[in-house]
Amino acid sequence: MVALTTPVMAQRYRLIEVGTLPGHGNAYPVAINDGGQVLGYALPVTTAFVWMDGQFRVLPFLNPQDPSSIPHDLNNRGDAVGWSRALAQGHAVLWPAEGGIIDLDPPGANDSHASALNEDRLVVGFARNWSSFTWESGKWTDFYDAGWRSMNNLGQMVGVKDGNAVIWENGELHTLANLLPNGQSGAREISESGRFISGSTTLPGDLWIPVLWDNRRIIVLGVLQPGLGGSSGGTNESGEVVGTASIQTGPFREERGFIWQRHVMHDVNDLLPDGVSDEWLVIAGRDINESGQLLMHAYARSRDLRLPVRLDPVDEGLTVWSFAPNAPGAVNTLEVIHATPHGRVVFVAGTARGEGRSVPQCPGATVELVNPQVIGTTVADADGRATLDRFIPAGLAGKRFVVQAIDWSTCQTSPPGFIQIQP
Repeated sequence: MVALTTPVMAQRYRLIEVGTLPGHGNAYPVAINDGGQVLGYALPVTTAFVWMDGQFRVLPFLNPQDPSSIPHDLNNRGDAVGWSRALAQGHAVLWPAEGGIIDLDPPGANDSHASALNEDRLVVGFARNWSSFTWESGKWTDFYDAGWRSMNNLGQMVGVKDGNAVIWENGELHTLANLLPNGQSGAREISESGRFISGSTTLPGDLWIPVLWDNRRIIVLGVLQPGLGGSSGGTNESGEVVGTASIQTGPFREERGFIWQRHVMHDVNDLLPDGVSDEWLVIAGRDINESGQLLMHAYARSRDLRLPVRLDPVDEGLTVWSFAPNAPGAVNTLEVIHATPHGRVVFVAGTARGEGRSVPQCPGATVELVNPQVIGTTVADADGRATLDRFIPAGLAGKRFVVQAIDWSTCQTSPPGFIQIQP
């Protein structure tokens, strides 16, 4: 039996609308900090804001007569960095939590933006005739040129250089592993300890898929439908990742936000309360904080608007929780949580997600799998946790399948969980 740690969050969520600024239309999420503050911007006048508990703090423009600002990062103090237009050019800016705006455009620069910052207000950015730079306490320094995306309090930075994901640490640049020798990749976010880095990489045919580097070892997160791609957004210190994956619905290709945790990927639309999907469709995952709050982009059907939403975890509902160690040629443990204590749990696997079909002898139970097969039955413990051990042949390396669990005591089924066996 593989030892499993205590869960740090549940995989059901309640949706909290962040929304948009008064008088504006569509709005876009950018980042969330550990206090639950959300950084975003609204259109059509591109206006940056920080949101918390229904209250907006509009971030000021460098030039109110020519208003336009796009934010890029937010720290736990509530400071934000990004870009604001001034004199027909873009300037890197810092919006301190206490208010105001600080112009970070380097001396002599003709265009700049600030990409990321940490708690010490160390900022990394880019200017056309400076290339990359750092700014701290009013001083600019030339920095190694790359497309920097994220920085932690250790001063580690991740981004992309010459088509490859890179990390800056201890004064040196290192290239992160790719799946393919000549493939491309990009790093999106680094966790506070530096252990986890979320990003994306290419498969043959230039198909981009989401990945996670765990202690620099690349892990494929999988996709929601075979043959379609996706990308990672943020990660946290638990190694959870949010992002966006494509699905095919009839003749149309659509995007869905996902949460990946313990080697299981979920479409977050499956993890919301009944009825929420009548109004909301979550289309992209942007960021996740240490409390497990998810920052997502969603479509509000009745208003025909795309808006930021925050998904807060709640502890309810049968859920496919983990698949470990996710290794071909080894015994792996599949786990569900929130089952009936001491009740029977049936595990079912399929090759893909399909139309719902009823389960014989369990009225109301529905599985949404193509070619569903029962792979095992077990009994939950006193905490409602059920585990199933199965040997994964080496020949299944790189394969993908979908699993659901059935609580035989209540005939409740879990949302489908998407599992990608590691290469």
